[in-house]
Formats: sequence, structure tokens, C-alpha cells
Amino acid sequence: MRMVHDADVVNQLRESQPCAFDLLYTTYYPSIEKYILSNQGAREDAQDIFQEALLILHKNIAREDFQLTSSLKTYLYAISKNLWLKTLRQRKLMTSLENQESDDPTQSAYVDQPQDNDDRTTHFVQQLLARIPLHCQKIIRYVFYQNEPVDKVALKMGYNNPHTASNIKYKCIQQIKKVSIKSNLKKLL
Repeated sequence: MRMVHDADVVNQLRESQPCAFDLLYTTYYPSIEKYILSNQGAREDAQDIFQEALLILHKNIAREDFQLTSSLKTYLYAISKNLWLKTLRQRKLMTSLENQESDDPTQSAYVDQPQDNDDRTTHFVQQLLARIPLHCQKIIRYVFYQNEPVDKVALKMGYNNPHTASNIKYKCIQQIKKVSIKSNLKKLL
């Protein structure tokens, strides 16, 4: 069996030689398929992700400043893994939104999709907050968004002491966890 060097494969890819793509499929696709199948994916998902990874690789190697700083296998695996994790996050977000729409018929069917991970996370947290009582929403916002100490939260909310505010904060966090778990269970069922 002839040993193929990554630099040779990269050069063949730059020249768009079909044998290079065949080599990538036969050599690297099985490990990526195994990863995706073991992480809630199907064969079709693995094929799509690998093709997208190859497109990214081909686009990147076309750049003059491209340097392969790892093995080709590691590079393709990392691209594929990141693409698959992004796909899973998008599916989770879509399922969460679909569950919310089915749970609350007064909710608007149109939801802007956030552009980056921070926006998606913020959006997801806002969706969870909308499903808990108003007093819990206020406490969570005071404590976690405005970084208010519990004694000030107690004053703002009209509680007798910080201990009461702390107990209610704990119960509100538990409610958010329950809402999140219910959403995740619906996805699994």
C-alpha cells in the first residue's frame, strides 16, 4: 500500500483532481460518519456534512495563504464536527421554537432567527423566561442580567428579607430548568 502525503493530496485538490476527492472519501469519510451516527445523526446527515466539509476545504486551499497546520484527517474531522454541532444547535433551536408555538397558540408563528451563537443563546433563554411567572422573570433579570445583590432584589420585589428573595430565586431557577427539560423531552419523544 502506497503512503500518500497530505501535501500531495492538497496539491491534487488544488488542481481539482477527482482521485483526490475519492481518496478523501475512502480514507476519512468513515470516521466522520461514525462520529455523526453516534451523535444523533443519520447516514444522510453524515454525507451532507462531509460534502460541506469538502467544499470548505476546497475553498480554503484555493487561498494563497492556506497552510495545513494539522493532518488532513484532523482538519476535515474538525470542520465536520463543527458543522455537525452547528446543525444540532439549529435543530434544537427549531424544535424549541416549534414546541413553544404548539404550547402557546397566541404566540406569533414568525420568529427571527438569531445570527450567531450568543444571539441564539440569548433568544433561547428569552424563550424560557417567557414560560415562567412574571415575578420569576423579574428576579432572574435583576440577579443575572443586572447583577443586583439579593438584598436589593428583596427591596425591589417587596420581600421581607434577602433570605426570602434567595429562596424564591432558587425556585425560579428550578422552574426554568423544568421548562427546559420539558422542551428537551418533547424533542426526544
